[in-house]
Amino acid sequence: MDDETKVEAILYATRNPLSVRSISLILGIEAGAISRIIKKLRLEYKKRNTSLEIAKIGNKYRIQLKKEYYDFAYRVMEPELSKYETGFLATVALNEGASLSFFRKRYGSRTDDMISKLKTMSLIRTSKKGNGTAIYLGENFEKVFGITKKELLERATEYDRQN
Repeated sequence: MDDETKVEAILYATRNPLSVRSISLILGIEAGAISRIIKKLRLEYKKRNTSLEIAKIGNKYRIQLKKEYYDFAYRVMEPELSKYETGFLATVALNEGASLSFFRKRYGSRTDDMISKLKTMSLIRTSKKGNGTAIYLGENFEKVFGITKKELLERATEYDRQN
């Protein structure tokens, strides 16, 4: 097994994007070499006629579907979201149109990475609002979760009443 295939395997297997440093620690390969391998792999994936890409999410990487293939693939698979991303989506649904600063106060340093990933999946969208940015549910939210925003709000309200 060469280093390139090891890095590719790690990027494929991870549910959450990994930093170069994390991959370096997992594989015991120098971080500079990992960076070069990822750069090479990203170029190779771009050249291939494939539905996959090595995505850069913040300063982390993972293999994922290209955006244009989500509609097909999400009909048969569950989204791979962390509990923080799922919570973030729920917060967006309950506070649709809230400012980016609202989410940064609530989710801290994870906010930008989550926004990047969820936008790539079209689960959220952003829009300029005054001097800031507002966050809304994206076009794939209902397709992926099989629930409308209205139904989600009704369930959340019912859950709050019961607890």
